[in-house]
Parts: sequence; C-alpha cells; structure tokens
Amino acid sequence: MILKIIQYVGGGKMYNRDKIYNIDKKIFFREELNGITVYNSTFNDYSFYEDCNISDFFEKNTTLTKENLYNYLNAYKKSTNIKFRYPFRINWLVSDYCNLNCIYCFADNKLNSSNMDDVDYKKVVKNLLHYRPLSVGLTGGEPTLNSNLSNIIDGLSGKCAIIIDTNGTTNRLETCLNSIIKSNATVRITVDSTDDLIINSVRPFCRNSFQIIDKNIKMLLDNNIRVIIHTVVTKKNLHAIEKIYDYIADKKIVKWQLYPVCYAEKCKKIYELLKVSDVELEHLERKLYNKNNGNLDIKIYKNSKDFSTGAVLMLDVKGNYFIDTIFNGIRYCGAKTDKPAINEIRKCINVNNHIDDYLG
Repeated sequence: MILKIIQYVGGGKMYNRDKIYNIDKKIFFREELNGITVYNSTFNDYSFYEDCNISDFFEKNTTLTKENLYNYLNAYKKSTNIKFRYPFRINWLVSDYCNLNCIYCFADNKLNSSNMDDVDYKKVVKNLLHYRPLSVGLTGGEPTLNSNLSNIIDGLSGKCAIIIDTNGTTNRLETCLNSIIKSNATVRITVDSTDDLIINSVRPFCRNSFQIIDKNIKMLLDNNIRVIIHTVVTKKNLHAIEKIYDYIADKKIVKWQLYPVCYAEKCKKIYELLKVSDVELEHLERKLYNKNNGNLDIKIYKNSKDFSTGAVLMLDVKGNYFIDTIFNGIRYCGAKTDKPAINEIRKCINVNNHIDDYLG
C-alpha cells in the first residue's frame, strides 16, 4: 500500500519543523524538540521516536510504503527525555447542553450556558489548529446537540485525529454520519450497562436506553467507523461489568476504557455511595484480563495514579482555553482569551501526565 503525504498544518515550507504530517488520513506525525511523535488514528496509538529527523526522510521519499515507513521509525525507537512543544490532545466542549442528567456527572463545573449558534466555529477551529494537536476530542455536554457538529468535524478533517464523545442516546449521530466517515473520526460511546434498570439508576433517560445506544453503535460499525466504549464504574454497575465485556466482544469492538466515578461538587452527596476502590478495580481488572481473548484492548484507570491535575488542554464552547483540574472548576490559561501564547499553555499543562496517559 502506497501512502502519500496529503496535508500538513501551518504555512511555510512543506518539511519545516513543528508541522503535523497527515498520511492517508490515518497516521499523523509531528516533529518535537528532540524527535517525532506518531499517532495512528486507526488504532488510537501514540509512539515517540527520540533523535529522529523525519524531515530528511520525507524529502527523499515523497511516497512511502507502510512497511518501510515503520522500519525507518523503529530504528529510532527510544523513550528518554521527552520534551514536547505542543499538546497531544485538546478537548473541545462543543456543547453546553446534555439530554441526560447523570448523577455522577462532573461537566456542570465547566459548562457556562451560551448560545451555541452565536459562536464563530471557523475561528475557533483555526485557533485550535494553531496549536497543532495530534488529536481533538469533541465533547460536552452532549456534542451531538450542537447543530454545527458536522461543520466542526469538516473543519478539523485531515488536520488532526478526531474523537467524538457521546452518550449514544440521541438520534443526532446519524446527521453527522457522512462527516464522521470522511474525517475517519473515532466515536467513543458510554455504556455503563446492558441493563436499562442499571443505566437509569445513574443516567436517567428512558426504559429503552440500551436499545437506543445499541442502535447507534450498530449504525457506526455498519459504516466501518471505529468505536471505543467508555464505562464509568460505580457501585451500581460493578457487578454487571462482565456483561458489557460480552457485548463488546460480540460486536468485535477493539478498545474499552473504564474509569472510576470521580469526586465532583455536583455529586459529592452521593459520591461515597457510588465510588469504587482501587482494590475493587484491580479485582475487576484481573477478571476481565482472564476473560479477554486478546482481541480487546482494555484499560482500567485507577483512582490513585491515573487522575493527576492539569494534564489536558480544554476549550469551552466559545473557544476559551482552560485546564482540566480533576473535574472541579476551571483554570483558564492566562487571561480568558481565545488564543493564549503557546508558552502560556506549556506553563499550564502537566506534560508528563499527558505523556503517561497517551504513550502508556
């Protein structure tokens, strides 16, 4: 298979440093201070190659085979003294609204109700791409409730990998289907249970919640769209997690992320009733790994080590930049602005935590 360099972000010469290279809309390269980062959006996999100058290689090889590309990169595979100039991931809260009222939701701490139709999305996209992220997460609220979601996806298409976070209970995914397909976006859907009684105990919606979620997942898979399942583990669903595994395995979905419910001001009164311990999570991890046939990539986050502050750069609906501070409150990067200096962003982001999360 021959792959061509089809696009890069930023002006100037094609092979200048610090640009993103997008190959076949699947493999993204970015030169860093001391090497390159490679992101494969098909497998949601990051790799860092220290002391690797990809520019010379690209200048001599305008067309590449996947095999010789990875042979070249693997010759430089190291993992010390990583110093990144730009963020891997930027999460954009494209919607201030949600059709659910999850009892464990932390998003209320970040959402400031605004008229989404008044936002200049082209400007926000342009400013976002200024920071050359390898991956952009479109989240909320519920992102499918933003009527401009297709235009946002189209604006980012080919310039970064796109991950859409959705609760899967709206019919709006179908309206964005063509944009999702064209952009090779990944859709991450929350499945807290396959049992409506359990779902509605934490995510009140309707008696057919899982049926609607399943319908959306089937639509995405039928269109060869990559689906990641996201599960929030609580006391309510801990005993039923293995049934989610069976569902995912049957669908041949390849990636599953499980997060413990996190403390937030909104749910502080019931947090003690919902929270699961690291011991319980480790026990769950062993059960799932013993059950796994190796085809499913399972990552279970822990309370104690996987939730550090300031790891992710975020935008509100209008495009103002802030840092995720363990889901409570927001800390804007410098002054509240739609385009803070990259040096200001680098001061705010806990780069090591970001690396650990995405290269781990």
